[in-house]
This record gives sequence, structure tokens and C-alpha cells, in this order.
Amino acid sequence: MKKIKYFLKNKIAVTLFILGIISISAGFLLVLNMVQEKINTYTINDAKLYQYFNEQRFDYDTKLVISNKNEITELKINDETVTLDSTPFYWQKEKKVLFPQTMSVVFPRENGLQRRVPYFTILDGTNIDNYLKYNTTSYALYNSFLYDGNDLYFFPNETIIEIDEKKYHLTPYSYAIVHYDRECILYNYELDTVEIIPDVKDVFVSGDGYKLNLKIDSIIYGEKARLLLKNLDYLTILK
Repeated sequence: MKKIKYFLKNKIAVTLFILGIISISAGFLLVLNMVQEKINTYTINDAKLYQYFNEQRFDYDTKLVISNKNEITELKINDETVTLDSTPFYWQKEKKVLFPQTMSVVFPRENGLQRRVPYFTILDGTNIDNYLKYNTTSYALYNSFLYDGNDLYFFPNETIIEIDEKKYHLTPYSYAIVHYDRECILYNYELDTVEIIPDVKDVFVSGDGYKLNLKIDSIIYGEKARLLLKNLDYLTILK
């Protein structure tokens, strides 16, 4: 009888110990999931933003919740959920931009060096200089542009873009979306206009000592040329 009591006592103790470990683990996983969800979510409560989808402008005057899970970015507004691409959000009353997806910063004067910035990065130009801000990082941005690894080029500075030998003037904070087999979409920030040029053949930006081919995503500098890296996960994060 004593052996039976001893066995049952030990078995209960082991069971309680295992249940305790399971409870602690479950609590830890719950906290971890909450922290991860917070990291992957960007909420805007006190600012009015806008965004363009082709030629259509959408103004957001209410609370925005943008989430990124498994490389899928979604916008939750009121009771609707919209899947987003890399098209940036603009503040209506401030010179600020939010990038909903991971982007790369390209330094054309440094042989096309690329660095990665995470989704929900903000470009802040409310002061004299432009600053990229994410997490606790604030990086002063000079002589560079942003590229999403696909079709979108964002230009923090004034840019002249040449499309089939016709030149277009883009003011700072404008962007170009160049589809390989279709059109080119130009958003001019200061004019707040969108122009769609169909059936483009050549799209170039000429800078100081380099030329950017937006149609094939390549940089030409001197007698050298290289393609921009499209898989941004391979890039070192900008610090």
C-alpha cells in the first residue's frame, strides 16, 4: 500500500510539474505572438493620409491599421481589408511618406550600392534634410533613391526622367512605376498629378556620373553596368 501511495504521489507531482511547464510555455507564446503582432502592425490615429492607385486618389481621414504578415501587407479601414502593394502613403499636411512594404535604398554614386529598409519605414522631409526613420534608426538620406525590387522607383530629390526621348520633370518625393511590357505611371508630388504613358520602350534617369534604366532595372556608371538586386532579403539593412 505504501508503494502505491508513493507511486501516486510522485505521478501527481510529475503531472503538476508538466502542466506548469505547459502553462508557462503557453503564456510565453501568447506574449511572443502579441509582441510580434505589434511589430507587424502600424496604426495611424491622428494624421490624414492619401495614396494613389493608378490615377485614382484615396484620402484617409480616419484610423488606419496596416499589417504585414508573411510578406502580405494589408490595410484595415473601418470594416474593410485591402491588400496593398509598395505604393507609398503620403501625409496630407506634412512632407512625410510611409512605405508599406520593404524597400531598398540605392546609392548610384557608389556603384549602385543597395541597402534594405523594413516595411513601415517613414521618409520625413519636414525639416531641411530628408530622414529615413524606422524602429530607433534615423538616417539622413543624400544622393539616393528607393526601389521596391519590382516596378516602383521613389525619388527624394528633383529628377528628370526620359521616356522614349521625351523628358518629364519630377519634383522631390515623386515616384515612377515602370511595367516591363506595359505603361509607365508618374506621380508628381508637388503638382499632385498622375500621368500614365502607355506602351513605353525606353525609360531613363540620368544623374551625376550614372544612368538608370528603369525598364530593365539597371545602373550604368562609366563603362560598367549592373542589374539592381530584386530579392531585398539578401541586402544588408541600412544603418
